[in-house]
Amino acid sequence: MTETKDNTGMSEECANFFEIAFEHHPMQTIAVNLEGVIVAVNRAKRNSGDRAAEKGMKMYVDYAAGHDIDMFAELLKVMQGTETVTYPMMAYRDKILDITITPTPYGALIISADVTQRIITEQKLKRSEERFRLLVEQISCMAIQGYKLDGTITYWNKASEKLYGYHADEVIGDNLLETIIPPGMREDVKLGMDFMIKSGEPIPSGELALMRKDGTLVTVFSSHALLCDHNGDSELFCVDIDLTEQKKAEDLLRKNEALLRALTEAAQDAIIAMNEEGKIFLWNPAAQRMLGYSCGEVIGQPLHECIAPEDYREMSKKGIEQFIQTGEGAAIGKTTDQRALHKDGHVIDVQLSLSRLPMENGWGSVGILRDVTEQKLAERALRESEERLRVVSMTDQLTGLYNRWHFSHELQREVDRSERYGQPLSVIMFDIDDFKQFNEIYGHAAGDRVLQILGHVVKGSMRKSDIACRIGGEEFFIILPMTSRSVAQTIAFRISTSLKMQSLDFALDKKITFSCGVCQYTSGQSPDDLSRRVDQLMRQAKSEGKDRIICDQT
Repeated sequence: MTETKDNTGMSEECANFFEIAFEHHPMQTIAVNLEGVIVAVNRAKRNSGDRAAEKGMKMYVDYAAGHDIDMFAELLKVMQGTETVTYPMMAYRDKILDITITPTPYGALIISADVTQRIITEQKLKRSEERFRLLVEQISCMAIQGYKLDGTITYWNKASEKLYGYHADEVIGDNLLETIIPPGMREDVKLGMDFMIKSGEPIPSGELALMRKDGTLVTVFSSHALLCDHNGDSELFCVDIDLTEQKKAEDLLRKNEALLRALTEAAQDAIIAMNEEGKIFLWNPAAQRMLGYSCGEVIGQPLHECIAPEDYREMSKKGIEQFIQTGEGAAIGKTTDQRALHKDGHVIDVQLSLSRLPMENGWGSVGILRDVTEQKLAERALRESEERLRVVSMTDQLTGLYNRWHFSHELQREVDRSERYGQPLSVIMFDIDDFKQFNEIYGHAAGDRVLQILGHVVKGSMRKSDIACRIGGEEFFIILPMTSRSVAQTIAFRISTSLKMQSLDFALDKKITFSCGVCQYTSGQSPDDLSRRVDQLMRQAKSEGKDRIICDQT
């Protein structure tokens, strides 16, 4: 049975897989032809919200105009050469993009990576850019030659220059048979070319020893394709890979899946494929690095038993069974956050891009997994750090009570709430009696110790809803939501009593006392009015002899 090939030399299965990889690759990708017209836009690009990039439009209409430089002119410039060009950190509307343009014989691939979040969060997306850059570099190492039916060379890419030593200008117009085919092989190659022309079938791929410019031989894996150009003229193409430097490609090329395998092997994200029985049939090296299993350990094994965490395994099994029958699933065609089980038993966080793959007796799937465990840990650490900073920013470090800034914010909020719902609100303000004597007689360390003891006593005497703040050197303010004057007075008395019971190791005969004012909020009062009134009561207590609590009776 003859295997059908498309015009790139790939089998239909390879082409289908390549199309899926293009469509669901996490990088935003646009394919354009030689005239700059968009011929394909992958899902990541469509989902980016950039409606300017649409199939059938020319790049300069809107998409290219959104950049700081003339991207259409840059595109044309790149397509005139053979080198991949990367434009890092390009400003585009409200985003920052890394744009890579890879020229091909038919146009270019434009890959856009949104690096805005990477810049904000320690450039985490830089790894994605590097992974795809390595992928493109490996593809560019394929030596591709195009030639007419008589063997006249019409195309000679950069990789061919590197492999065979001839610059394109030296060989375009020459005959391929007389350039890189050793004399002893020319007749057989000519017969193979004739067979391909007459039958329309490509010459079987295989290893060949071809000739460099300096006369030395290089062993390559060579694949061939016969296709027609837009005028209907037939043209031959040859794709050669240097086996001396591409050791890993040897087994893959023998299976006539060179391009697919090169993409899979080069990917830094795990690529896992499941057949219509729910069993693994593709497990790339990145999957081994990420999940710990070698290819031989998992091929033919049920997917859910290998990578689904135990608490999710039964649900995963049922989901796979339903998907095999219907081709439908919640994660199909999306990028979702999931958990995966490593061989050693620990669970990692992954981002999963999943697509379905039609098979003979049902549906299979192809999944691209990216390990985001470090990213998730960093995000959690960032949230915890922000919470610690938030607490520090509103806390007095010596007493552990809230500071003056937080006091002002909370008093305004509680006054507003009392006014809105008609609930009682009371406040307590007190000043430590003779606090300067502690500092002057026993030293500032003793004064700090008094403040620490007070903070401990206050926190132990309050309810969860109460808000205690240090608003000055020895001045303190307590906000008591939904509390009447009489209850507030009781709380103030409890704090005063507990404070007097505290012993001071530096002054055993000395007791800590305070002068205190207690006031209940009256409708219509501003926070400043309430603060001034309770301050007056506190100063009255101090002027009347200290160590006392005076309540507002109005």
